[in-house]
Amino acid sequence: MKNLTYLTFIIGLFHQLLAAPAPITVRELALATLKNNFDLKLSKIAIDEKKTVIEQEIGDYDYRLSSSHSRAKNNTPSSSSLDGAGNASSVKSSSTSSSLTLAKKFNTGTEISIPYNVTITKSNSTTRTIAKTYEPSLTLSITQPLLKGFDATYVARDIEEARMDVEIEQLKNLEAINKKLQEALELYFDTILKHEQIGIRRTGSKNAKQNMAFITEKHRLGKASQIEYLEAKTAFQKTEDSLLTAQIDYQNIRDQLALLVFGDSNHQIDFINISQLLHNLPPLIANQEVTELIQQAITDRDKVKRYQLTLAKAGFKLANAVRDRLPDLDLAADLTHKGLGSSLSSANRHLTDGRYRSWNTSLTISKPLMAYASTAYWQQQKLKHQQEMIRMEQARRDVRLEVQKSLRKLASGKIQIKAFSAALAAEEKKYAELKIRHQQGRVSTYELNQGLQAVQNTEVSLLKAKVGHIKNYYAKASATGKLLSMIGVSINR
Repeated sequence: MKNLTYLTFIIGLFHQLLAAPAPITVRELALATLKNNFDLKLSKIAIDEKKTVIEQEIGDYDYRLSSSHSRAKNNTPSSSSLDGAGNASSVKSSSTSSSLTLAKKFNTGTEISIPYNVTITKSNSTTRTIAKTYEPSLTLSITQPLLKGFDATYVARDIEEARMDVEIEQLKNLEAINKKLQEALELYFDTILKHEQIGIRRTGSKNAKQNMAFITEKHRLGKASQIEYLEAKTAFQKTEDSLLTAQIDYQNIRDQLALLVFGDSNHQIDFINISQLLHNLPPLIANQEVTELIQQAITDRDKVKRYQLTLAKAGFKLANAVRDRLPDLDLAADLTHKGLGSSLSSANRHLTDGRYRSWNTSLTISKPLMAYASTAYWQQQKLKHQQEMIRMEQARRDVRLEVQKSLRKLASGKIQIKAFSAALAAEEKKYAELKIRHQQGRVSTYELNQGLQAVQNTEVSLLKAKVGHIKNYYAKASATGKLLSMIGVSINR
């Protein structure tokens, strides 16, 4: 019977182990955040939206085919047979016009259009030699800006700006990823802290319960006063309340982490302990590498790169604004081929069809006399460029300060861990002595409970120092732009 009970226990424990989720690592946490976080999904869609703007701007340089068709009729009263259709009847005429045009713009500023026009005219007027005329024409028209052309980056500036906007949005996305991962990691470490605090509070409750049992037995034997009994009972109740509070805090923060990382607050998560996380951290950077680390952070941070690109865009728009102030000098050339096909009246059969070509070139220069609009736009872009230069310098200084602060916190974190470890050892030794003296009746129950509380508080402080050190380490990686590579995650842009 005992063997059967033992076997049932082993099988139940085995099923529990299979059902329990494996402890989530930092890398797994990062991958889940990248996959499931709603804010990062929106940020990725924003990049795709910016890319569609490039396609829209490129569409301005597609071939364009347009057509039109019109028809008109006239009925004009005649005063005599000399200007009418005979016998002083009214003059009737009609015309039909159709056109088909193929046009294209180039990123050199060149515009080419090839319109084909056909006009058919009919009339019963006696003054017209030809009763019906058919007039087709084919034209090749080329226009080329001389001062504001030939430079593709200037002419197709909207495409270039749209491409810059995509790169800026991609850098914003990387910043959002870095920020969201740092937020998820901090919440992850806080959740581990809350989870391990439960163990501390449970141990404290167990010790308080043992103390209460000891005092209860002494009180039953008449060797402890009513006050000591009540003090022991109150101390145990306080530890139970602290344990319950720790459990509730853990459940709340665990649900918050699950929602942030997996998009579902009910997702089950298990955790690595703090000691293992500390063991996996690489050593601190040497002091002689700090200057190099700061310079590397200023160069590699996505935030700085974004401001660099924004500054480059402002400079690009300023250069274009300077060129906009030049006069418009356009060279245009037209080559037209016209043909005449007709239905002749019987009295004019001797006439033959005629065809001819015509050339037309022009050079046009124009410039507003006051140029208020172009001057104001140039001044506006100049001021924006100055603003972006200031923002760029501010971003560099912010990154430098962020790195310096993270390094200082890392250095102080190790000192705090060492100090609290020593303090915890001292408090545990002190509590052990208090427990022996309490059993001998040499110290009060109140002093014993104070010693137990001091052990728990110091243990929690040590735990917080360890978690703070881990947070600061990842914060340093984030400040130097190395968070993704440190975690082992790559982003496909």
